Amino acid sequence: MGFGAVAFALASTPDGSYAIVGCDPIGMTALISLDNTGLKDRLVAVDKHTARRTLASKYAATTLSNSEPTTDHQSDVVIAGAIREFPGFNVVNRLVKPDGAIIFSEPYGSARASDSGLVFQRIYQLLAPPGQQRRLRAR
Repeated sequence: MGFGAVAFALASTPDGSYAIVGCDPIGMTALISLDNTGLKDRLVAVDKHTARRTLASKYAATTLSNSEPTTDHQSDVVIAGAIREFPGFNVVNRLVKPDGAIIFSEPYGSARASDSGLVFQRIYQLLAPPGQQRRLRAR
């Protein structure tokens, strides 16, 4: 799922900047995949766990705690993993540029985002192979 999110992100925004919210195994797969394409200088990783941020720092130019300000690190594409609570969605919303996109790499991300009450510009849910994803909502 992390690799699929990266394939979709690169296909839709090849020259963009990227943020990964959640450095669990799926998030780390996304980070490593983006780093392997030579994009480390355009990567931001966000996680609340110190150990995960330490590991992510090997692959991302910037690592942040989800309690740190993120507005100076806005990205064209934000890849979000298993976010279950409101503060995580707030971080995602602050990280994405106004014309950017959010890719949820887990099955319930978009539904949870809708329940959070925040307004997102472009949200994509990975349910199919790259190139066949569907746009869920635009505002």
